[in-house]
Amino acid sequence: MLQAPGICRHAHMLSGPNVAIVLMRRDVQGIIASEKRVGWTGSIHNKWELGHYGLNEGNIAEVKYQFWEETQRDLIDNPFEVEYESLAAHPMWIPKEERVNFMTTQY
Repeated sequence: MLQAPGICRHAHMLSGPNVAIVLMRRDVQGIIASEKRVGWTGSIHNKWELGHYGLNEGNIAEVKYQFWEETQRDLIDNPFEVEYESLAAHPMWIPKEERVNFMTTQY
């Protein structure tokens, strides 16, 4: 298993008959709030990711979803989508109020 949003643009290159590629779909406003919480918004990382799509500006989540829908999903042998909010019922889910210092917490 690999969780790597930074290489989402290239996920289809990992496709194969024995590989499942899962896109975690989350409300864009929730993503923006999370990016702000961890200091990602406006960062060099955001510009770097946009560059993978030939862009200099835009919301990277929207760009990734559009690329998935229009191009990438059809290039993948076993594409799946999971709604982020559907994971809240999982016993390992960490509630939002406990994610305040998420970047500094060690598990």
